[in-house]
Amino acid sequence: MPTPALLDVKSPTSATGHKVEEQRKTSKAALLRGSTDLVDDFYTLTQSITLEDPNLLKPKKSIVAKGIAKVKGQHSALASRTKAKTFTSTTSTSAPPTTGGAHGLDVSRTSSMMSSSDVSSTSAAAKAKRLSAADHQEMRQELFASSNNRSSHAATSTATSYSDSPSFSREDNSASDITLSTADADFMVSGYHAYNEHSNSVTHAKFSPSGNIIASADIDGVVKVWTKTAIPSTIATVISKNHVLSLEFADKSDNLLLIGSKPGSVKTFELTTKRSLREILITEEVSNTKLSDMSVDEFGSSFACSTLVNGTTSGSISTWDIESGEKEFAHEDEAIQSVQYFDNGNRLLLGCVNGTLKILDIREGKITRVWKAHSGKIYCMQLSHDYQSCYTMDSDNIVSQWSLVSGRLVQSFPVHDGAAGPYVFSPTPNHRQIQTPKDKIFSLNATNTHFLTCHKNSAIIYKIIDGEAKANMVLGVHRAPVVSVDWAYGETDTCLTADMLGHIKLSTLL
Repeated sequence: MPTPALLDVKSPTSATGHKVEEQRKTSKAALLRGSTDLVDDFYTLTQSITLEDPNLLKPKKSIVAKGIAKVKGQHSALASRTKAKTFTSTTSTSAPPTTGGAHGLDVSRTSSMMSSSDVSSTSAAAKAKRLSAADHQEMRQELFASSNNRSSHAATSTATSYSDSPSFSREDNSASDITLSTADADFMVSGYHAYNEHSNSVTHAKFSPSGNIIASADIDGVVKVWTKTAIPSTIATVISKNHVLSLEFADKSDNLLLIGSKPGSVKTFELTTKRSLREILITEEVSNTKLSDMSVDEFGSSFACSTLVNGTTSGSISTWDIESGEKEFAHEDEAIQSVQYFDNGNRLLLGCVNGTLKILDIREGKITRVWKAHSGKIYCMQLSHDYQSCYTMDSDNIVSQWSLVSGRLVQSFPVHDGAAGPYVFSPTPNHRQIQTPKDKIFSLNATNTHFLTCHKNSAIIYKIIDGEAKANMVLGVHRAPVVSVDWAYGETDTCLTADMLGHIKLSTLL
């Protein structure tokens, strides 16, 4: 009596072998999906933990490693059981084959055998999948249950490790330690993107009006214009012979960039053609006068420029037509540090070196309101989104809100030490670099409920609640002091943080 041919489950020419192989692959895929989902959850969790110290992730990695090992073990056991059941089913066939079947195998008995194998294999796969899902959910709960304690420990540990590293002087921006819990944060970081094309400390970095393009400059006079994408790419590079003192996008199409430099000149640079259109000389007294700030009106037709006279308390403010480069208005005043257009380009808000705020009416050609806002220099100003008030930050690390209608103080928020500089960085024991604020050192979100500030090796998001500003989240860990920040809003919020190593990070918030 001829011996029945065995069913080769691995044979590519066997129809029944194909079915078993497909079921085996399906079971494997189901199990591996569980492990892949677990890894994805681990990545999401580590992104939501505020800081990026790899040492803090070791406990999470061990949990994931155990989970993946468990899933792989279940897969191996399933594969062994499936193979054993199939082999047993095939060898138990003892009746002689009839003619006409493949390899002389009884077709009716083969069909019965495969039906039994299908049921057992499918049952094993379903059971393994249920086990995988249960284990996956258990490990998810374990991961996320420990995230609050881990993230709180992360903020303290990372602040300590970076401040103790050789790259930092212990006296750098002696800010008090800020320990925050991820559970209390109003935002979650869904992704980080880094731009490291600057070789020296960043002085300016800001989003375009659309929020899709960033312009940045460093202390070497190198200006980079680049995209806000998963992999940022450089659109244009401009090298200035002098220090860059101000950067402003001139229109809402993100095509024209104004570059203000030390001698008191402003260059208009077109991004589509990658060429300079013209250079406007703001002041003829280039030896002792420098440009301090610029602002573009809401229509993108004019820009205002403030200047300082070195060694004196004098300054001036002037407005210029962007297209023609012609001067439109000029006003002599005391030293002005910051300038902002508002009221449809009819008025200017001036922040002075002595802490005074002024409103200049361009139509009347005179100052219409003056009030003492701070005891120190006003480094940075930002208008509220309804243009009814403004926010200022001075050298005493105080952020204040002022009514533009009455000139009265609405509320005031002291923030951490060192937020307004000076920023100190010691890349080597024998080299010490000090930088004063040159750009935005705080930035409001769209609803004026949160603002972003500079910190010694990160940025801090504060939440305004009940007349107080409370630290809410640590953002964008750096290896050098953060000296410039910006906040773009739209479908998703993106925060920009730039440091003294020339590194810029974009953090997407949810």
